[in-house]
Amino acid sequence: MRFPAPLVASCWIFFAACEGTEAAARPDARASAEAGSLEARVGDAARTTRGVVWITYDVPVNDPDALLCCFDSFDEAKRNGWRGGRCSLESINSTFSSHSGDDSAAGRIHRTHVSIYLRADAGRIGEVRAFSPDCPVDAGGPELVRLGEIDAQASVRYLSRLVDEIPASKASRGNADEVIAAIAMHRASNVVPALAEIVESDRDEELRGQAAFWLGMKGGVEARVTLERIIDSVPLDELREQAIAGIAQDESREATALLIRMARDHGIADVRKKSLFWLGQRAGEAVAGELERAADDPDQEVREMAVFSISQLPREQSIPRLLELARSHRNPGVREQAFLWLGQSGDPRALDLFEEILTR
Repeated sequence: MRFPAPLVASCWIFFAACEGTEAAARPDARASAEAGSLEARVGDAARTTRGVVWITYDVPVNDPDALLCCFDSFDEAKRNGWRGGRCSLESINSTFSSHSGDDSAAGRIHRTHVSIYLRADAGRIGEVRAFSPDCPVDAGGPELVRLGEIDAQASVRYLSRLVDEIPASKASRGNADEVIAAIAMHRASNVVPALAEIVESDRDEELRGQAAFWLGMKGGVEARVTLERIIDSVPLDELREQAIAGIAQDESREATALLIRMARDHGIADVRKKSLFWLGQRAGEAVAGELERAADDPDQEVREMAVFSISQLPREQSIPRLLELARSHRNPGVREQAFLWLGQSGDPRALDLFEEILTR
C-alpha cells in the first residue's frame, strides 16, 4: 500500500486525541445477544446505557504492516519507533495514525486484526473509528463494551449501512469518511463491492470521492473498471480527481497502463492533466516517454502539467529532458516551464544552460 507525498490523505488519517484516563471495560456484551447478528449485538450493547457507550470488536485487517494509533506529531512518532501513542475516544483533536511501511520497529510487526470502535449515544451509533489492537485506547469515561472477534464480511455489511446514518460533514463529531476508511481496512471479499457501490451511488460527492480513493487502494480489476467508469461518466471534477488518485495507488502494471491511456487519449483535458500528475510520481523510462509526448498536448494546462511531472522524475531522468525541452521545444510556453523547473532544481547542468543563454 503506497501513500504518495502530494496526497492530502497521505497516510492513515483519523481524528483522535492523546489524553485522558483509562475507562473500565466489560469483557463482552450481554450474554443474551451472544448468538445474534452483529447489528443485534451492537444494538443490545448500545441500549444498556442511557448516555454514551463505546462498543468495540476485532476483524481481520487487510494490511498487516499498518499501525493505526495516535501521536502528537509525525516526528515524535518516528523518533519513538511508532510506539507509545494513546488515543482518547472522547476528545476531538486532529491527530494522526500512520502506515508504517518503513524501517521502523512497527514496520516489523505484522498485525492480524484491526479494532473497530462504535460510539453510541442514547442507543444510536454516531461515530466509527479504527485502531490497531495494540494501540492504547482511552474511552474517556463512558463504558467500553467488547464484542470480541467478528466475521469481517458481516462487519463490512453492517458498516456499509452506517454510511447513510452518520453525517457526511466533517463539521460533525464523527463523519462518514471514517466509516469508509474502516471498511477499507477489512480483509474480506465484499470490501471492493461495498466501496464500489458507494462510489456509484448518488451520495455526497466528497463521500463518494473518499470511497473512490480507498477503492483504488484495494486494486484489482473490479476496482479499476469501476473507477474508469466513474471518470468517463460523471460531471463532478472532485470525484473524477479522487478516482484518478485512487487508480494511482494501485502499483500494478495494469493501473500504470490505464493512467498512460487516460493521459494520452482521454477527451477531457483535466483528466489528461491529473493522470499526468500521477504518472509523474512514478519513475521509469516508459512513463518518462509519455510525459515528453504530453508536452505536445493541444491543451496548455496539460502541457504545463507534463513539464511539471517531468521535473518530478528522478534527477538523472528529469534534468536531461528538461534541458532538451528548454533548448528546442517549439512551444514557448513549454520552454518557459522547463526553464522554471530547471531553475528550481539547482542542478549544475541547469546553471550551465542559463550561463550559455545569458552570455551569448
